[in-house]
Amino acid sequence: KVACFPNGLGYAIGSIEGRVAIKNVDLNGPPLQLTPEGGANGTNDYAFRCHRSTSNPVDVYPVNDLAFNPKYGTFVSAGGDGSFAIWDKDNKSKLKTSRCGPLPITACDISESGMLLGYAQGYDWSKGINSPDCQKPPMIGIHFLTENERKIIIYRYYCDDFETILDIAKQLGVSERHV
Repeated sequence: KVACFPNGLGYAIGSIEGRVAIKNVDLNGPPLQLTPEGGANGTNDYAFRCHRSTSNPVDVYPVNDLAFNPKYGTFVSAGGDGSFAIWDKDNKSKLKTSRCGPLPITACDISESGMLLGYAQGYDWSKGINSPDCQKPPMIGIHFLTENERKIIIYRYYCDDFETILDIAKQLGVSERHV
């Protein structure tokens, strides 16, 4: 997943290895130099680990989605571990982690006002067709963001059919591409 900064001066990249890379773009600066690995590193670029098990460091989960807050400039990473994390890219710090349930968070988005985080949870097929998780119903959740981003999740919808999920997402202002 790739998500652009709200100011257009860079982007974040999420990976299946549970990492996020922050890449800054300076349109007035010199061209970026390619590294031997084929990437380009600017002076303020960095990467960090996320969506990993605290009890077993071998358990690494993918970053399924990223969304920037247009008002605060922070961003959210949604993971295969069923949690989302809110990050401050400028200060290179995690502001909050919230575990949302037993299923991976497959998509997320933040409202234009910067006050609502919408997310979808469902089976992501990472364990194959025979996993009991593929029988669990998908969910849509809304997390109300405050300036300090500490409010709890107050709505969670459990649904068995995808059309109902799309209808709820539309009512909540979550774009269909994020469901």
